[in-house]
Amino acid sequence: MKKEQQNRILEPDLILPAVKLIKDYPGITTTELIIALEKNLVLSNEDKAINTGRKDTKFSQEVRNLVSHKNKRFFTYVKVTKISRREGGSSFVITNAGEAYLKKEENAAKLDGEFDLKYQVSIQSCDPYTSKNDLEFSNNREPHQVTIKGNKKWRTDPRISKTVLSDNEYKCEFSSIDGVSHITFKTKLGNEYVEGHHLIPMSAQTDFNLNLDRSSNIISLCPICHKQLHYGSLEEKVKKLKPLFDMRISKLSSESIDITFEKLVNKYYK
Repeated sequence: MKKEQQNRILEPDLILPAVKLIKDYPGITTTELIIALEKNLVLSNEDKAINTGRKDTKFSQEVRNLVSHKNKRFFTYVKVTKISRREGGSSFVITNAGEAYLKKEENAAKLDGEFDLKYQVSIQSCDPYTSKNDLEFSNNREPHQVTIKGNKKWRTDPRISKTVLSDNEYKCEFSSIDGVSHITFKTKLGNEYVEGHHLIPMSAQTDFNLNLDRSSNIISLCPICHKQLHYGSLEEKVKKLKPLFDMRISKLSSESIDITFEKLVNKYYK
């Protein structure tokens, strides 16, 4: 894939957010869908670029391509109710398959929440690595999946997160950015309670050859900052995530783990 395309939102990236919007706004037209998606996604400069000899952007053309290319996945989840160029293009409603698709995504998100809660408990009860070699061995292990409640999850090592928390003296790393001490509460061991957060979520592992469960990809965060990244509005997520991304991306890139900020937000934070 060309580098310019790597920085853009393409048809496969649009399916989930588009289907969600069509469920919430039955009868939404293509033009209205473009406007709504622009508000729900973070566009790169490449997305905003105007197509040569035309008035539309590369992003709006990509949305229109979902329809003109008769994207098979998209038209499994939605159907056209009306076609009218004068009224903003085709209008859409969700299908039963689309409802099932969103339900599956919702259940996966709930499982992610349960899995993270257990992961944070495991972090608190384990010891950090004291050997650099042992830490590097775990960082660079082969990614491995386990099945939980019928869903596949990538195995994580809580000792890596505990090491990151310990190295940061159990402080929220965002506090070094905004200059405010993010005090939470004391644990039984007398440390401030902080949580381990994968900057690039483990759900992205299929897009990377190297293990994402590694110290360079884990950030020590207070519970409020952590939950803001998972459950905040797009504006709240971007406000918190962008400085953390800028702080870590050079280190990740040096380990051959590359991703743009726009891809990080749009593909993995729904």
